[in-house]
Amino acid sequence: MGSLLCFLKNYYTTSSTIGRVNHTFIIPLYENMPKTACARPSTSENSVLNAKDGVVTTDRLAVRATPNGSRVISYLNRNEKIKVLERAKSTASDGNYWDIIVSNTDGTYGYAPRSGFSAQNPFPTYVFDYQYYADSNPELKAVYGYDENQLYDHFVLYGAKEGRTSSPVFNAEYYFQQNPGLREFYGNNHIEACNHFMNYGCKEYRRSSPEFDVIFYKFYNKDLSQMDSFQLIQHYMNSGRKEGRWAYLTPEDESIVFDAKIYDLCNPGLRKAVGNTDQALKEHWLQFGISEGRIASLMYDSTAYRSLNNGFDKLYGNNHYELFRHFMLYGLKEGRDASVIFSPTKYYEEDPGLKKLYNGDYKKAYLHFKNYGLKEGRTASYVFNVVAYMNLNPGLKEFFANDYEAVCTHFLNYGIKEARRSSTTFDIIFYMNYYEDLRKAYKNNYKEYYMHYIRQGRLEGRKAK
Repeated sequence: MGSLLCFLKNYYTTSSTIGRVNHTFIIPLYENMPKTACARPSTSENSVLNAKDGVVTTDRLAVRATPNGSRVISYLNRNEKIKVLERAKSTASDGNYWDIIVSNTDGTYGYAPRSGFSAQNPFPTYVFDYQYYADSNPELKAVYGYDENQLYDHFVLYGAKEGRTSSPVFNAEYYFQQNPGLREFYGNNHIEACNHFMNYGCKEYRRSSPEFDVIFYKFYNKDLSQMDSFQLIQHYMNSGRKEGRWAYLTPEDESIVFDAKIYDLCNPGLRKAVGNTDQALKEHWLQFGISEGRIASLMYDSTAYRSLNNGFDKLYGNNHYELFRHFMLYGLKEGRDASVIFSPTKYYEEDPGLKKLYNGDYKKAYLHFKNYGLKEGRTASYVFNVVAYMNLNPGLKEFFANDYEAVCTHFLNYGIKEARRSSTTFDIIFYMNYYEDLRKAYKNNYKEYYMHYIRQGRLEGRKAK
């Protein structure tokens, strides 16, 4: 007992809690007292998801048993490190916010006025950027301004659950949507989504924001291709966003220009070489396929896009990267032809009601063909129809059954080169034999006859059958 008293006296005098004068320590003893001390709250407990590191900023901070209560549990010293376990949602009778804290030094646990310490946001700015959060939510900015603590509290209590984007590269609800397995594991605990992304998802290149795809950003911006995921995120946060760098494709846009099955079928052996997953194919397409002009969609082929649009050959040459960029930024909206399989203009010509329904929106024409038109065997090209191609080449129907996507890729891989009949309204052999000027220009380059008819032959009124 004597050693315990000496310890207590030394602790309180060295910590300046009491002066160096004589004091009487009264230690009450009770029957059936536990042999071991009750556990203090852990200062590193992972289950406290929104705990914030902090530091005492006053000379002597009183930790009380209740908010603004009279009973003082202990006093903490300036610069003593703490964790804020729970932040008050409203002020007490004295006008202060009384938060629940625990000392990292000795486990002192209780209520302390927020004005007596400084708490830090536990998330890095790429998970929660309070300025971005305020700017993205004008109604919050009107109330809180750029008060980091208030904005953080709103995010933890409401914003994350409401699906509000907390930084340019992270949105907790979107993260759950893109990673369904995490929602099954964590339920709707959006703060756990933040922790998972910070600890794992960031390193694993997981999609975490509607406006940022780290894989696309890495491979589309060639000068950044050697950066790791964290460096890419920091680059976009610090400079890429300000520079207006392209950082993502929307799911709809991506579905128009990339389909893993089509990329696989149009590039035999690639899946085996790069990895037997759709994600591996997508990464190859981003890193190499776009710039090499590889076909990854029935609706976009950079070589066809160059050939079907007058002047593009001189303007872009073999720069498939810039052809892709032009199509995504302009060609898609303008309804430019980019494939022998699909023409948005022809698609609307075949179904005026659909054009009226979509108000002539060409992007919606692409999406309709992708989701419905091809399966229904609709005509979407001046030189090709999938049902006609199968009927005119009976062996295909027997081999592919009703796999229309595979039939289309057969035409792209083999049918064009073999000058196969692909439409009831266009006969390539007739077109080639009938026009001597075309034979002199294209000889046996059959693909160019298809391109010529789409680009200008039909407009010139040339016979096609």
